[in-house]
Amino acid sequence: MRSVFLLFLLVAGCGSNQSDALTVFSASSLTDVAPALLAQSDQAGTLVFGGSNHLAVQIADGAPADVLLTADLSLLSLNAATHHTLAFAQNHLVLAVPIGNPSHLTGPKDLARPELAIAICAKEVPCGKATLDLNYPIAVDTYETSVRSVATKLAMGEVDLGVVYATDTQAQPSIETLWPLEATCPCVTYHAIALTEQGVPFVKSLGKEKAQALLASYGFSQP
Repeated sequence: MRSVFLLFLLVAGCGSNQSDALTVFSASSLTDVAPALLAQSDQAGTLVFGGSNHLAVQIADGAPADVLLTADLSLLSLNAATHHTLAFAQNHLVLAVPIGNPSHLTGPKDLARPELAIAICAKEVPCGKATLDLNYPIAVDTYETSVRSVATKLAMGEVDLGVVYATDTQAQPSIETLWPLEATCPCVTYHAIALTEQGVPFVKSLGKEKAQALLASYGFSQP
């Protein structure tokens, strides 16, 4: 089985016992909000973060997961063993720069400038697919395996310009949105998939008003 990647985070839910703990595989672009969603659901669980494509491969290879939170539903072959599926949030792309815009960039035309260091997501992950759908010429220096990696390079000043999600510029104080300020598509829709009966309550909780308000506070919109 292929190895698992980014981050493990244990969240304790009130009134839950260890045998009821969930294993939730989550797209890396949900890293900030997923712990709060799990805590709010009153269920204990372990969160495993990674690119949606890598998570889907892990599940196909038999990795034990109760829930998958994915930015690309098509990466997983849904079958009769899937207990519940819910579209629970939406995100959109923005151009982002290090805080203060040190290269004095102005908009999409800067994506074509070969003298700039530009990072985008690889086409295999949802943010990369959506970036290609922008249909802008891009002088790419580096293709990253996740949108978090693009945001990190921007925050560290390793690149001049990157394409990330709107929620990344809200979560990362060292980067800022260059364009656009308003939500425009192509958009990415997040789906929650209960892979076991145990995961169904958590998936259903994501559609409730309390969870939707929490998602909105992190910059996500309703699907």
